[in-house]
Amino acid sequence: MTSPAQGTSPAPATAATPQGAASPTGAGSPQRARTSTASSWSTPARLRLARGLATAAALLTGVVATGTFDTSGVNPTPNVIAAQWEAGERAGTEVAASRLEVARSVAEKAADVPQDQRGADPGAFRTHLGEAEELIARSGSPTSGSLVEVALAGQAAIDAPDGEAAGTAYQEVVGLTDTALSATDEVAAGHALDLRTGSRSALTAVVGGLATVVLGAMLVWLALLTRRIVNVPLLVATAITAGLTYVSLNPSALPLDIDQRVDDASRATQALQDVRLARAEQYAQAADLGAGREAVQQATRSLTSLGNRSASDDWRQVFEGQADLDAAAGPGEALAALAQTQESYESAESTLVALVDTRLSGSVGDVGGPALVTSGLALVLGLVAAGFAWTGLSQRLKDYR
Repeated sequence: MTSPAQGTSPAPATAATPQGAASPTGAGSPQRARTSTASSWSTPARLRLARGLATAAALLTGVVATGTFDTSGVNPTPNVIAAQWEAGERAGTEVAASRLEVARSVAEKAADVPQDQRGADPGAFRTHLGEAEELIARSGSPTSGSLVEVALAGQAAIDAPDGEAAGTAYQEVVGLTDTALSATDEVAAGHALDLRTGSRSALTAVVGGLATVVLGAMLVWLALLTRRIVNVPLLVATAITAGLTYVSLNPSALPLDIDQRVDDASRATQALQDVRLARAEQYAQAADLGAGREAVQQATRSLTSLGNRSASDDWRQVFEGQADLDAAAGPGEALAALAQTQESYESAESTLVALVDTRLSGSVGDVGGPALVTSGLALVLGLVAAGFAWTGLSQRLKDYR
């Protein structure tokens, strides 16, 4: 029989765990929580985040540099803008031509020129106005509806029973065509600016600028993190993004002559428009409805700016004939003075019409085409930059794996 004092020896003592204390390996260990939190933002995780951000920044810059988007929404493509610009430029010259036909009709009516001896062609007035209406609609201008009022007032002037009624209707034509010309000039100038500036926009500046800063900051961060001098693929992506931003905001940096082509065509159409308006003012002066000298001087300045010798030489005869028009005693003498320069006027107008056709006929291909190519190139470069950004950061991520 064994006594209690001689019982089996007790099991080896183990370290006691204080009551309520958690096991170091337990689920509630603060050390594990800290480790888990740190691992979620480990270097590989940060590199993956940086890779996605850098790739998106480079690609987004390429997209906005195409000029397709702006803060106001989706923009037309360059070839569409070129077609709208051409239509806007031509529209003004047709409005001026229609006003000239009405002015000549009113002057002949004021001078009591027999119907069978009049040079004004009512059919030409309607033809020019119809072409102007179609061109204005194609240019994207909202003013084509106002030409209906021009047509009504112009027809009233042509059909007026006497010079006084014709003069009253013509004054209305002047006001209406001035409004239409201001609108067409504004639309044409707006489209010309779009062609010159390409993808320049507030959106391009903001996105491209921020993307360049982000990629540059990543380049520095990655160099410090990996103790390397530079990550070449990421450097290339940064350079492409910065270059796209710069060229988008400074299109003249491209070796293209879009600005020159647009300027040359705009000067030609402006000269044709001013010449027609000046001749209309001369006929209005013959009907005692105004003075043509100021308009003739404006046309002379436009021709001087254009630099076309043939048109300038012909117009000089019209300019010199203004003195005879100023000295005319009445509508009859005034029309006789205008008849002396009619051949010179028609020659100058014909030269300008041919010049406008030459400079505008290939606008979609010659101006819109290169602009469209540069937009496509911007997108391609954006994709290339995104690829370099992804590759550069993927290399570092692979090192940490």
